[in-house]
Amino acid sequence: VIGGILTHPDLLDPSLLGSQKPESVEVFGLEVPLIGYQGTVIPILLSVYIMSKIEKFLKRIVPRSLDLLVAPFITVMASGFAALFIMGPLSLIIAHFVSSCLGFVYHFAGACAGFLFGGLYSLLVLSGLHHSFYVIEASLLADPKYGVNFLLPIWSMANVAQGGAGLAVFLKTKNAGIRKIAIPASLTAFLGIVEPVMFGVNLKLARPFIGASIGGAIGGAYAVFTHVAANSYGLSGIPMISIILPLGTANLIHYLIAFAIAVISAFIATLCLGFKDEKE
Repeated sequence: VIGGILTHPDLLDPSLLGSQKPESVEVFGLEVPLIGYQGTVIPILLSVYIMSKIEKFLKRIVPRSLDLLVAPFITVMASGFAALFIMGPLSLIIAHFVSSCLGFVYHFAGACAGFLFGGLYSLLVLSGLHHSFYVIEASLLADPKYGVNFLLPIWSMANVAQGGAGLAVFLKTKNAGIRKIAIPASLTAFLGIVEPVMFGVNLKLARPFIGASIGGAIGGAYAVFTHVAANSYGLSGIPMISIILPLGTANLIHYLIAFAIAVISAFIATLCLGFKDEKE
């Protein structure tokens, strides 16, 4: 319900701000523009957090006999007001700040930022924190200053590099069990599903995981150096071509080059680092 309120058709879509002026409403003496929050997820996350606090408070003070009728109604009304006039505007400030910080690092650190982000991304996947980047990527797409996702190509390089390291393991290991896993798991990494090869092969042997991080760093550096970007989020590897191509043929060519660099450098780094083979 709160998500529906924040994206109501009567609220001006932020993408139209360049050609239309939003209506405004006066709240406690302040003029609040009636802008929608399509394309961003921070407002709904903040609003639902506030909603949970309101509901818990109401559960304590509303008699149980009236709880089913009163608590949901007041929760939605209060949360909806907070979403439109407090959390929404606040989230725009937060999203713009985060986008500006990342944009600053991206533009001024350049390839060094890609090297660092690409090398460390796999560690975030281990912890599960990589899912939090969807919020930031959505903010970048919604921000009129950027309008593209320049982070996802870096994450994609880290993912496909895990596949390159997995292929090196397949070539070098004498363990039949690992060989059986390495090929299909590496191929799924190229399709954007990195967990099988990361947890099933590279992390178990330790050094291939380091080799994959090296490949991700080098591929990420090239992707940032050539300004590879996507027009959406969620996809990586080969399927990511569908959200790379709409931004131009040159964008696609540089993405494919970065893809090859990440895979080959991870493959070579893993062979050079070697690893202690598991016994049958």
